Amino acid sequence: MSLKLKVNNLFWSAGNKNIVNDASLEVKAGEFVGIIGPNGSGKSSLLKCVYRLNKQDKGIINLDNYNIWEMSAKEFARRAAAMPQEMPKQFDFTVREIAAMGRYPHKKIIERNNKRDYELIDNALNYVGMLEKSDRMFSSLSGGEKQRSLIARAIAQDTELLILDEPTNHLDIYFQLQIMDLIKNLGVASLVVMHDLNLAAKYCDKIYVMNKGSIYASGRPSEIITPELISSVYKVKAEIINNSGSPHIIFLGINN
Repeated sequence: MSLKLKVNNLFWSAGNKNIVNDASLEVKAGEFVGIIGPNGSGKSSLLKCVYRLNKQDKGIINLDNYNIWEMSAKEFARRAAAMPQEMPKQFDFTVREIAAMGRYPHKKIIERNNKRDYELIDNALNYVGMLEKSDRMFSSLSGGEKQRSLIARAIAQDTELLILDEPTNHLDIYFQLQIMDLIKNLGVASLVVMHDLNLAAKYCDKIYVMNKGSIYASGRPSEIITPELISSVYKVKAEIINNSGSPHIIFLGINN
């Protein structure tokens, strides 16, 4: 399994405050890798460095063995597709137009979409179940439909790495499972910040746990998700039940 993404000894600060401290991680081809941790632990800040919204203070981020900051923005977008946590407040585009945005990195300035582009767009919309709603305006969609439309854009981008920041945020459990199934079944390398520990345990091949800006633990969910880790990182008592190979967490209350 070849390596897609490698982050080495990354530091990032905002003002005079250190947010990410000496973080290292890697994602191999086809792996679904999650980043979990309490609020304010640096998860989204780390991810923003990976998809080039923020430039790290120290450390190296390599994608396919190339330093991401030595790539042009277009070249990076041809290799990785990002879906930030915050959705645009006003998106006056149709679902199809949003999915078509995924083809922009592959086009010259005035080059129009061709037959293959339209096929990739239709395939992406069909995969997420939004083809029949492709003429709907983004602003008219439900939360789950908006997330699926943005995932269609990432799929249409036709990259081998997805970088997603809490893609199930604000969704009910049905849409959470639906979105996670869609991403997992793509079979591409995925780096995903996740809030729900049970979803992370169910879907991730590997998990990195962040705490106070640093990587606290990493490994397979069955190896690292323990009552001791949850107590130490989240300050919560928990019981772990192993269900079909993945741990299921039952929260018992906050630490006294």
